Amino acid sequence: MSETIQCEVCGQFFRFLPNHIKVHGLNSASYKEKFGNCKMIPDDIVQKCISAMNRTTAGDKNPMKRPEVRAYFSELKKGAPTGCFGRKGKDHYRYGKHHTEETCKRMSEQLTALRHTEEWSKQQSERILKAWRDPVKSRNMLCGQRAHPNYVEIWLTKFFDEFFPGQVQFTGDRKQKFTVGTKIPDFRVLGKDGLIEFFGDHWHSIEDEQYKRQYFLERGYKLLVLWTVDVQKGREHLKCIVSEFLTTLTDLNSDNQHPSQDQKILDGSETKRVEVIQPQIPTSEQSDDDIVRTA
Repeated sequence: MSETIQCEVCGQFFRFLPNHIKVHGLNSASYKEKFGNCKMIPDDIVQKCISAMNRTTAGDKNPMKRPEVRAYFSELKKGAPTGCFGRKGKDHYRYGKHHTEETCKRMSEQLTALRHTEEWSKQQSERILKAWRDPVKSRNMLCGQRAHPNYVEIWLTKFFDEFFPGQVQFTGDRKQKFTVGTKIPDFRVLGKDGLIEFFGDHWHSIEDEQYKRQYFLERGYKLLVLWTVDVQKGREHLKCIVSEFLTTLTDLNSDNQHPSQDQKILDGSETKRVEVIQPQIPTSEQSDDDIVRTA
């Protein structure tokens, strides 16, 4: 393990780089932003710190395992109605006591000092906006928020797998890490410039459809919106709508698609789909009235 770390600014070696980079007007965050996520503390120091923490909290070294400490807390808990320090009324250790005016003033000043300054809030806002403008970071932030398909999306996934196998993929759970701008559509047509969204009547309006359609169109994608009434009309109605939509699509160019992901799915090397446990999806023999009607 290395015992020193080289400074990327001046080239000298130091045992603890965070203290040195202050002479260059940098802190740990700015140094890593400038030179990448590089190491700033030698491995032997890190291991010593880890070992020290383990020694103080493991086995007989743990303060809470000492007999005198356990006896102290055991005495405190006697008569406590709720929890270790849950005594109420006259049993409470601060019963009848009050903070002095000077103490109250000092506590107020300390709490005021903890508030974020206007300058800090502005810097924080700029940092977040910068992250959202970065396509890689924004995709990671969006896809990091896991979501689960609702009943109708599960039913539609089964429907597409049955009538349009290998053509339509569910992306609403963010597992595929597919984004268009700052939006994650419910379904995408593999290798084509087509997206499919399901809109529940209770949650969406015509204005939502117009906004989404224009948003995706500006980024090179055509959108098909399936409403609750479309699902209620049955499989044949949906099949006609989707088939007509697929005929209007064109192949994606190299700037819009994710070749590696699309190729895996089209080749059959990746066949991951939403695992459906419930609800029970109606079969083709069942009537259309049995189709899920809630979004």
